[in-house]
Amino acid sequence: HCLLTLVAAGLTFGQQAVPSLRLSMVSEGFSDPTQIVSPRDDSDRMLVVEQAGTIRAFSLETGAIYPEPFLDIRAKVFQRPVACCDEEGLLGLAFPLDHGPKDHCFVFYVDPDRNIVISRFDVDPAALRADPASEKVLQTVPHPLRNHFSGTMSFNPADGLLWLGIGDGSQADAVEESQNPDSVYGKVLRFNPYDPEAK
Repeated sequence: HCLLTLVAAGLTFGQQAVPSLRLSMVSEGFSDPTQIVSPRDDSDRMLVVEQAGTIRAFSLETGAIYPEPFLDIRAKVFQRPVACCDEEGLLGLAFPLDHGPKDHCFVFYVDPDRNIVISRFDVDPAALRADPASEKVLQTVPHPLRNHFSGTMSFNPADGLLWLGIGDGSQADAVEESQNPDSVYGKVLRFNPYDPEAK
């Protein structure tokens, strides 16, 4: 897989400027990417989340992929069948909002028992590598089926909380969990990852 950037340019249409887009190749060679994230560490590095359980860094300047993964938790992640379309895996990554080197990060993945797991990992800021042995599990959410996990998560600058999407827990929301206000499925959740009990 490759990563592309969209560059907007202005065209004149009548009296109004109509934007146009131009595709530019940034980097390639990734496997089943699910997210691309900036660590906001003042480097030129970007991180690509790969569904099988790795996160790899590449240089925005050159497009080159760094040889060592930022994080490798393939042993903790549900491995999808090669032939088809299950949605389990490593799905999300988030960094604290402050700029500069980070000493930890947060990930969203599906474990071998199909539980959604939200975890914190320690990061070596100099090497931009996370320690897979440092995992601190913050939340575990059982999931009834093999799809609709969601996985997107991000810190909200307005409240400083970690916001994350949880899928509806079934195909086409067959059990109507999204309509149940007491269910976590089909919701955007927010919590303080430094005090997970303060939901």
